[in-house]
Amino acid sequence: MAKSAPRKKFHLALYDDLTHDHIWKIHFTKIGITITVTAVFILLIGLTYAVIAFTPIRTLIPGYPDEKTRRVAVTNAVKIDSLEYEIRKYDLYAENLRRVLEGEESLSLDSLFTHISAVSAGPSDPEGIQWLKEQEAALRRDVRDAQQEAEARSQAGMEGLDFFVPVQGTLAVGFDPSAHPYADIAVQTGSTVMAVLDGTLILGDWDDRNGYTVVIQHEGGILSVYRHCASLTRHAGDRVNAGTPIALTGPVAGTDSGAEDHLFFELWYRGAPVDPTAYIRF
Repeated sequence: MAKSAPRKKFHLALYDDLTHDHIWKIHFTKIGITITVTAVFILLIGLTYAVIAFTPIRTLIPGYPDEKTRRVAVTNAVKIDSLEYEIRKYDLYAENLRRVLEGEESLSLDSLFTHISAVSAGPSDPEGIQWLKEQEAALRRDVRDAQQEAEARSQAGMEGLDFFVPVQGTLAVGFDPSAHPYADIAVQTGSTVMAVLDGTLILGDWDDRNGYTVVIQHEGGILSVYRHCASLTRHAGDRVNAGTPIALTGPVAGTDSGAEDHLFFELWYRGAPVDPTAYIRF
């Protein structure tokens, strides 16, 4: 049986040049030196990574953010979040103010912020998306039920009232509680707009979109709103009776001028819009 070739061994030694005494020597093989060099190389890589990752030397790398840069980035992120929150809060405040001025039911800011926070913190996986859809469907059902309940209350509380026709014209677009909460009445230019019930004129204001808007507060939580008026014959604070002229129709900025103008008439009962055609024949 043939014997295998003996493994070659090497040794490295240091000698004193004068006395030829051994100072240091080591014996090794090819495999041993390969393993040793590899281990040293891996150790150097690990030490280099540790020095760069856990010491301030990493800030010397071009493009690496230092502590000041990261602190500024965190501060800016906090400021952006605060600004977004303030903008959202301002938008809700403006919407609430608009609702109050127009006689609508005011918003509950606490519940709105809670709803926004819940949606923002909701999960992003498919189950979370389904959860958000269910929440949206439930919210739509609540709004629809509230509208139906408000309409039922209004019909019960407004039955028997004798409403005066606000203007002589033709109903152009009917009432829609969500997209079109008013009656669009086509009228001739210069038509007289009259109060539908006795009440107090609480607002007579102009804007470029609606022209003059007149709001009259009546007894029993009833509010009537007249938009797209060209001029006023009464002013805020005046007491008016049913049939009292309060404004004149005419072309206003942002609307088409022609043979016919339009009056947007709204009727509200306890903060909920009511279909004017249920009580007034145009």
